[in-house]
Amino acid sequence: MTENYWRDAKRLKVEYEKHGTFQAVSLANGGPSVRALQHWWHKLELGALPKGPQPATGVPDEGSEWLLDALKKRKDQATVEELADAYDVSPRRIREAVARLGDKGYRVGEEEQKVVLHRAPPPSDNVHKVLFRGKTLRFGVVSDMHLGSKNERLEELHAAYKVFADEGITTVYNPGDLVCGKGIFPGQINEINLHTYEKQVDYAIENYPHVKGITTHIIAGNHDLEGEFGKVGANPVVAVCNQRRDMVYGGDYRATYELPQGTRLYMLHPKGGLSYALSYKVQKIAESFEGGSKPHLCLVGHYHRRGSFEWRNIQMLLCGCFEGGGSFGARLGMGEPAVGFHTIEMTVAEDGSIVKFLPRWWKFFPGRKLKAA
Repeated sequence: MTENYWRDAKRLKVEYEKHGTFQAVSLANGGPSVRALQHWWHKLELGALPKGPQPATGVPDEGSEWLLDALKKRKDQATVEELADAYDVSPRRIREAVARLGDKGYRVGEEEQKVVLHRAPPPSDNVHKVLFRGKTLRFGVVSDMHLGSKNERLEELHAAYKVFADEGITTVYNPGDLVCGKGIFPGQINEINLHTYEKQVDYAIENYPHVKGITTHIIAGNHDLEGEFGKVGANPVVAVCNQRRDMVYGGDYRATYELPQGTRLYMLHPKGGLSYALSYKVQKIAESFEGGSKPHLCLVGHYHRRGSFEWRNIQMLLCGCFEGGGSFGARLGMGEPAVGFHTIEMTVAEDGSIVKFLPRWWKFFPGRKLKAA
């Protein structure tokens, strides 16, 4: 199927008439979600839904959320055969439901002959190799978008990617909090525009910048993995990356990337708030690395602050954010967040050490629009 077929009125209508339901269309073509297909059906003004053939499902309903309820009753794990017997369906239908939940970002899969749902992220030490040419490396850094928040800075985020394109940057790193989540802190319900997992995922798929030639490597943060989404084992960042070829998932809370010359870049979305000194938290993070596992560069999200420090020969970067201040931060006396992004140029030696590090901070001020050079 042609990429982004759902944006073409004729192709979308043909697919619906062929398969009969949006769920069947999504399953047959590998995405996007049912809500996204419905959104484009109305946006393209295709009118009332045509009557197409209705496929036999053999499962309790058209979706897969029933499987979440089934696993909850069985303490989040059961064999395929147990689930198939309980719902009088074939094991193949169970595995199809597992696959659909995985595509939607739920941490569910077969482990040791059982279907297992992880409601909390399992430990991950994934190492990803990223290829650059030459010894001088250039890339962009964005963090903490909180898409779906009333305080999101979506226009500024798109401006950042325009700068990346204008400067010839093809790789962007993002240390987490793609969406605002729900139930992360008391009173958050009053500070978000989108109140369900599906709406936040669809919104991020549709609105996160998509610039030809730019790939974004992203991890999940606490707003992505905790709160109400975390309670049901859902991961919206995985769900978004499954439907966006320009976005690559690195891991939960952290990921290591191997760059040319053996240089190691580490992304981290830590826990907790800032201390009395801006550098204190990053200093403690730098001191937590063992000698043989130290990265050369550490990108730190979560704190909504900007800062560049060197500690233990590690370049430590607080990455800023794309969310304005809300009531929660005001109550904690955190001050105004640093809304902006970085472009990085660095030179690495043959042993992987960074011998030149030039972080350029692009800051947005309230009421002032940044124009790319």
